[in-house]
Amino acid sequence: IVDTSGATVRAVLDGHRDRVTCIRPLPDGRLLTAGGKFDATVQLWNSETLTKVTKRDEDDEIKILSESKQMKKPGYVFDLIVLPDNNGRAVFAIAAARYNTINILI
Repeated sequence: IVDTSGATVRAVLDGHRDRVTCIRPLPDGRLLTAGGKFDATVQLWNSETLTKVTKRDEDDEIKILSESKQMKKPGYVFDLIVLPDNNGRAVFAIAAARYNTINILI
């Protein structure tokens, strides 16, 4: 996580064993990250944790975050898209693209 105003790294999300292929913010403040082929996981990062590390503190150290929730599906994906609810509610779904398949996660 980078503070663009100060051009400094605020935190590192350390939850994947391979490169990260996709990062998507969710409407509720959480963050989804998808790992590469050898990792094949989608991680869900808590909004409270992310908010804490983006605030400046006295020590100004780079935080290493490793507590995320690993989703059981969809595994290795090329892209993640957030699908909002058309009725204006805070409900949303996530579309995950993988080879010839699109999975919808609610």
